[in-house]
Amino acid sequence: MLLLSFTANATHLIGGYMSYTFLGKIANGNSRYRVSLNVYRDCFQSGVPLDDNIPIGVYLNNSVKDRYQVFNFGLTAKFKVDPPGSVDCDYYAKNVCIEYGLYEGVIEVPEFTEGYHITFVRCCRNRQVNLPDQSGTPFQGQTYYCFIPNTSYENNSPVFSMVPSPYLCAKDTTSILFQAMDPDGDELSYKIVTPFQGGEPTSNGAMPDPPLNLTLPIEAVNYKVNYNSTLPFGINNGSITNIDATTGLA
Repeated sequence: MLLLSFTANATHLIGGYMSYTFLGKIANGNSRYRVSLNVYRDCFQSGVPLDDNIPIGVYLNNSVKDRYQVFNFGLTAKFKVDPPGSVDCDYYAKNVCIEYGLYEGVIEVPEFTEGYHITFVRCCRNRQVNLPDQSGTPFQGQTYYCFIPNTSYENNSPVFSMVPSPYLCAKDTTSILFQAMDPDGDELSYKIVTPFQGGEPTSNGAMPDPPLNLTLPIEAVNYKVNYNSTLPFGINNGSITNIDATTGLA
């Protein structure tokens, strides 16, 4: 699949998130984590399937963000899901299709007080009104990311509990609860940000190998004129976008 025409065919990613669960320390002092990557793809506008295997880059949080190791994760589950909707805005009953995929694997890392960065890069995003394209074809990708702090703490990351909604009905006000849960009981705060860029619409760049050093901050997507992360539905059409920092209600 990766050798086919990515410029025409690889526009399929809706979004997702990465998380991890602390599994414990082993005899040599290393820490083990189960890392999960939840991905959603547009299975109506694209026939590009979810990858069977993906490379996950793990980086030391040192001055140059050295790559510690590349782990290979397999696709452990996939199935169709309905986007959240309502009777008045029943886009889930129309020509839409979302497929969920789960990648999971166990990583082992030495104790490191500065922590570790974890990333996966893939191109390309599905067709979206507020992002530019090249001759009608999307070309911007996604970077999935999470951070493990000081490994002396037995920390777990938050996990989301909902299906993302890439569809909204025009001239309708929609509320979506982007709620997450933290297994450690840590306080969570929500905000709308500019999504991460990642990958290129080429056979070699669509799912690149994790580089030897991680560049931070991660490159952000470019919006079309008159769109931005604060007003993703446009700045001149009266649209509004708000999120409650405490509850995640958007």
